[in-house]
Amino acid sequence: MKWALPKKVRLLLEISTLYSYFFHRFIVQIRAALKLPPLYPSEESYRFDAETQIMVDQMKEVIADHERGDNSAFNKNWKSVFEREEVARRVSGQISRITGGLDTASLQDAVNSLSEIGYVKLETKNLNPDHVHKILQYLDQQKVYPSHIAHFAVEKPRARETIKRKSPFGSYDVQTILRAPFVARLLSDRDVLGMIGNYMGCLPTVSSVDLFWSFDSKDNKPQGP
Repeated sequence: MKWALPKKVRLLLEISTLYSYFFHRFIVQIRAALKLPPLYPSEESYRFDAETQIMVDQMKEVIADHERGDNSAFNKNWKSVFEREEVARRVSGQISRITGGLDTASLQDAVNSLSEIGYVKLETKNLNPDHVHKILQYLDQQKVYPSHIAHFAVEKPRARETIKRKSPFGSYDVQTILRAPFVARLLSDRDVLGMIGNYMGCLPTVSSVDLFWSFDSKDNKPQGP
C-alpha cells in the first residue's frame, strides 16, 4: 500500500516558499494597526495635481459616503447584482459629468468586443521586442523590495540579486515603474482609456500599478505565482 501525506500537510509543504511573504504581510498589518510610519513613503498621503484635486473634491461632494471606496462608510455588501449595477450607474454618471468623456470612435470594434465577450486584443498597442529590451535594461539598474507589491515589504529595497536569495518576489515601487521607458505612455494611452471609459461609463482610474519578479528557488522548485 502506497503511503501519502494528507492534503493539508502537502499544501503546507507546497506553499513553504511563501512563508516569508505571509510573515511580512503580518508585520505590515501590525504596523498599520499601531499607526507606525509606513516604510513606503508615498503611502503617507495621496497627492494630486491642482486640476485633479478639484475634480476629486467635486466627486466627494456629490457621491454619497457609503458609495465611495475611499470612505470608511463605504458599503461593499450589496443585496444583489442589480443593486450593485444601480450604484455603479449612479457613481459613474457623476464621475462622467465632472471629468467629461474621451473619444472612442477609433476603437469602436474593441469596445464592442470588450462588452460582448469580456476581453479585447489591442494589436496596435503591443510593446515590440526593442521596447521590452529597453525596459529590462532600465529595470536591471533599479533596486527591488522583497515582496510582490512594494508597500507590503518590511525592508528597504536592495539589488535584485540580493533580494533573490531571500525572497520569492522582487517588486518595484510606483515611481520606479512609471519612470521605465514606454510604461507611463502605455498606461495613459487615450485610445485605451477611452475604450475602458466607454465600458465603465466614466473616465477610469488606475488604482494600482505593480511590477514584480517571481524568482526560482535554489532547488529549482516553483515558488509563489
